[in-house]
Amino acid sequence: TSQLLRVGLHHLLPLKNGNLLVTAKRKTFIIAPSGDIVNVWNGYQGNKPGHQGVCVTPRGTIFFAEYLLNPQRDHDIRLWRSIDNGMSFEVVNTWPAGDIRHLHFVKWDEYEQCLWLGTGDYGENGAENRLYRSADDGALWQLIGQYSQDWRAIGVCFTEDALLWGTDAGSCPDTVHFVRMDRKTH
Repeated sequence: TSQLLRVGLHHLLPLKNGNLLVTAKRKTFIIAPSGDIVNVWNGYQGNKPGHQGVCVTPRGTIFFAEYLLNPQRDHDIRLWRSIDNGMSFEVVNTWPAGDIRHLHFVKWDEYEQCLWLGTGDYGENGAENRLYRSADDGALWQLIGQYSQDWRAIGVCFTEDALLWGTDAGSCPDTVHFVRMDRKTH
């Protein structure tokens, strides 16, 4: 029931032009330094992105990962991008219905100057659990890992030599792990 009763603001990110991106339940606001709301966007599915499901790159590109329960896998799942400080959003990638349940995170990596994206949740042999990498502002995504609950990351942390995450697999017996992926060998 705690999930059903959550309300309020979920993300607050500064944008390159001085505005703020704020996500609330089913709406994303762009707020000017004056406090004026300059745009409201709600074209995505679900209540909000996941905890690490929205990011702003150093160039100012905004990425927004759809997160909805989707238990029947009957919805296309989309990654959104804005290149105009949140005044408009476009779909940059779509996973067709039945492919994945939802997007867990999209995050900028200062070390490699790239994006990382995680999906979930189950699928046969962990097929829905994936880790992707993009070095071209989200135009193309390279699949780094799949087919195990160890790839079911809810978020990721970066070090110079590795990516680190805990698995989001509490509903699967004996599969909650802390994973360290070497950048060179994956």
